[in-house]
Amino acid sequence: MSNLITDTQTETKTRTVPGSLVAEQFLVEAERIRCLAAGQQIMTQSRCVDHLLDLLNLTAEPAVRAVLESCLSDIRHRSAVEGSSMARGVALAVAALHVEASYEDLVVAP
Repeated sequence: MSNLITDTQTETKTRTVPGSLVAEQFLVEAERIRCLAAGQQIMTQSRCVDHLLDLLNLTAEPAVRAVLESCLSDIRHRSAVEGSSMARGVALAVAALHVEASYEDLVVAP
């Protein structure tokens, strides 16, 4: 039970919000990876996994994590990944980050 409490506290501290350092780090790393992938015809699966795990470690947002986990699942049994496919996956994760951040600004009136 203590692990669950610790994980919840960690998630609260690292939630990405617009302008936060964690969100900025994610966006910078995502852009670096997207540019790298867009410039490659084919990338090794292990390199793609490394990049996706790096991004996964930089966010606690559920939608972003779901996108990244889906990308990881898609390349699980491949030996190579098209660079354009990797770039699209990263771009989708960035879009999910922006959507998640916009929900934090949403105020629901009773």
